[in-house]
Amino acid sequence: MSEKLCVFCKHFDWEAIGYTYYSTLTGGDTHGGMSCRKGHFSQYDAGRPDDVDDFRTTILRAGTCPDYTPPEESK
Repeated sequence: MSEKLCVFCKHFDWEAIGYTYYSTLTGGDTHGGMSCRKGHFSQYDAGRPDDVDDFRTTILRAGTCPDYTPPEESK
């Protein structure tokens, strides 16, 4: 049995791209980062980890996640 990691979950998104609209004069801003499509973490709270420890903490959430869905076996 392998370790559960968010990066193997079907709900994990490496590039959750978002756009913030400011005004017609200033335009907006795009931002992105890893996130969970089930909402367990987003690009705002964990999308860009500060270091390896932050990244590890984020992806290890799969160990206790009720929505973890492993990828299908390739045939």
